[in-house]
Amino acid sequence: MKKILLVFICTVVFLGLFTGCQNGSKNLDPYEDLPTTVPQNPPMTEDVSIDDTPIENTPTPEEENLSYSFPENEMVFDFSVLSKEVFPRGEWTVNQLINKYGTPEKIYANYLPGYDIVFVHVNFISFRVSFLFEYADKFSFYREGLEEKDYSSELNKKDKDLEIEILALNFYDPSTSILFPYDIKFGQSTKTQIMDLYPKDTAYRWKDEEYEIDLLSYEYAFRDENGNLPEYGGNGNIDYLFDENEVLSQVMIGWFYFDL
Repeated sequence: MKKILLVFICTVVFLGLFTGCQNGSKNLDPYEDLPTTVPQNPPMTEDVSIDDTPIENTPTPEEENLSYSFPENEMVFDFSVLSKEVFPRGEWTVNQLINKYGTPEKIYANYLPGYDIVFVHVNFISFRVSFLFEYADKFSFYREGLEEKDYSSELNKKDKDLEIEILALNFYDPSTSILFPYDIKFGQSTKTQIMDLYPKDTAYRWKDEEYEIDLLSYEYAFRDENGNLPEYGGNGNIDYLFDENEVLSQVMIGWFYFDL
């Protein structure tokens, strides 16, 4: 259970930290402006005293009101249900994305000091592509004393031809006709319907009214060389986010998790 929360938080932190510089554009990221603290691992259902005698762990009122819950039935789903033609993955360049999907609304290049790396995001009208980090010295604007900010205006053609692994996709256009697993669709599929489509109790749930987050997250993975999926702990995820009426409003696909 702890691993599920850890990798989920990695996705939240990544998508929150490196999309916060959109300078007045519409908020496409439900995790933006969240508090710096994140939910910690919930307490064990039982504890052990010094003499190894099990004792009951009585939940506190705060624990009973947690805004998230773990799946009771851990299951990993198959990424192969997502077509490469519709859901890009693997190594791409910014220019390749532009050639395939057209002119983007905005390209972001966020520098992270300390690690000396850059995260690149490409926003199209209906979805965003987030790349894994690349080392700053690979970019034309690299120099000593780079600050933690957006260097999008300094990206040149060479920078846009760098091949970088795609980390995540975020679909946010309610008018899109894209079908997700189980024929899930924007503006039509509801939270209850999606939970009924997946096997029972396989979702990580997070609902926070203060920050207007209502999310279901399912673990996904690619099959290994023997055609098998991991029994526990997928290497990626699909997150479904809902509006105030519990109708699907965003879908986030994370192809894998990473740790700095």
